[in-house]
Formats: sequence, structure tokens, C-alpha cells
Amino acid sequence: MVDEAFRHFPLETGGLLLGRTSSARLVTCVIGPGPGATHQRFSFDPDQRWQEDAVAEAWNADRDLEYLGDWHTHPNGRPRMSKLDIAALEAISASPEARASIPVMLILAVAGGGSVKPRAHELGERRRLRRLEVRIGGPDDS
Repeated sequence: MVDEAFRHFPLETGGLLLGRTSSARLVTCVIGPGPGATHQRFSFDPDQRWQEDAVAEAWNADRDLEYLGDWHTHPNGRPRMSKLDIAALEAISASPEARASIPVMLILAVAGGGSVKPRAHELGERRRLRRLEVRIGGPDDS
């Protein structure tokens, strides 16, 4: 995600989060925007066909993967949820195809100096946003 964020900086980018849910969510697979995505200062449009193929490939490799939600960047901004971000979570939550009744949105605030600040929220019952703890680590980290 960070590499993708700086590859498109100062334009926005993003993608999908796949992983597992238990007592916590564990993101094990990150899907980027795809080669046909368009990136703008305050939005991006993913290459949906590419993303669908990437999700199918990931799922074929690990059938326990679940769609957890989306991620995107706020270049030179803050990792705050916008009205559009909340609307995206509401659409995900309402979509039977997504199978994510409590979806996650991870925002990376990136700055030209190389700083990255992640923040994640879930949209729970009664459309309430709940901030989640974000821990970043590799497969050997506990």
C-alpha cells in the first residue's frame, strides 16, 4: 500500500483488503487499483475488471480469504473519513455480493516527505463508525 501510495503521489490511489475475521481482522492480501485505474487529486477510479481477476486469483490460492473492505490514500491530507468514505462503507455494507456487513476502510495519509499515517474505521450497527487499531507487521510478527 505504501509503495502504491508514493507511486501515485500526489494523486489518490487505493484498492481492496482481503483477509480473515475472528476476534480481530487480519489483512493478509492487499489488492491495488489496477493498471487501468485513473488517479486524481481527491479521488481515484479503480480498474474493476483487473481487481475482480486479482481477487479471484487470491481466492483460488486461499479459499479462506474474506473481503474486509477498502483502502485508499489522502495525499498531503489527514486520515479522516470523508462523507464519500462513509457512503462507500454504507454501500459495501448494504451489498449482498460484498458479504461484508461490517466493512473496514483504511486510509493512509501520505506526505511528500515520506511520512505515512494509517487510520482504519469499521461501519457497525446503526451506521456507527468505530475507529480500529492498526498494527503493521510481517508474517513473523506477533
